[in-house]
Amino acid sequence: MGRQPDMIPNDNEAVWKLSGKAWLYIIGDAQRAGKTLITLIVDDLDGHVAEFNERGISFKFVEKDSKIYRRVVVTDPEGNTFQFTELTSQDNQA
Repeated sequence: MGRQPDMIPNDNEAVWKLSGKAWLYIIGDAQRAGKTLITLIVDDLDGHVAEFNERGISFKFVEKDSKIYRRVVVTDPEGNTFQFTELTSQDNQA
């Protein structure tokens, strides 16, 4: 996330406030480790990719449907998958 959590309810949980009404709540669960999929929809995909590249994180592939979205995917060493998606059509944005 690029910063410390906004809340740490206990030793196994962390919470980040992403916007006025959006929060990311993560629970450590060894039984599910490596099986997580997180998708974040962002406004500036290129900016996020550049920031991650500066941190040494590269994305495996870019998927796109030019009328709907662009998406990049990265998998961490434990096997968890993170997707960052930018909607490209105003029709898909509320």
